[in-house]
Amino acid sequence: MSRATSVRTVVRLLCLSIWLLIALYWVGVTRGGDRSASEGVGLQALLVLFVLVSGLWIVGTLSSRVVSSRPLAAILLGGAVTLALFAAVGPWLLNEWIRGGAFTSYGWVIRQGYPCSAMGSGPGTLWVFGTSWIVSFAALAYALVGRDLTAPVAAVGIALGMLLLTVTAAAMFPAPEVFAAALGCR
Repeated sequence: MSRATSVRTVVRLLCLSIWLLIALYWVGVTRGGDRSASEGVGLQALLVLFVLVSGLWIVGTLSSRVVSSRPLAAILLGGAVTLALFAAVGPWLLNEWIRGGAFTSYGWVIRQGYPCSAMGSGPGTLWVFGTSWIVSFAALAYALVGRDLTAPVAAVGIALGMLLLTVTAAAMFPAPEVFAAALGCR
């Protein structure tokens, strides 16, 4: 393994560590406090999934360096582009869902159980945007470090990111109450 490859691997592992730490932070914050176990079940499931995927991504990154697997590297890089796009735009969707005009959302959201009650606050909004954008920056850095990212892989990552955003918006906006229930809000 060359020095440049080693540096790329270290940078990518640092980026992955950031994702994992933020995922664990989200899980810890959503589990803290005096909340019943039934609240935030959907959100908890998503966060646990994110922690597991982050762990698998670390294993995949190390594996792709050990066995020099081009397909695995392409999947990881395309996934990083997808994550970067989703983490950058996703908070805007959530903010629009909370404050949008589809229903009297802001007042309704903050009167719900946790985690929805915290989403409408200034600190809650900053928390969602800040941590998501840190993940987005780390994912973009992961994808761009080195010469491995190709235009087709980036295009697939962008297309998957747009698909994920579209599916998320389709789940959020037509029936906001259903999305809130999936998050675990009452």
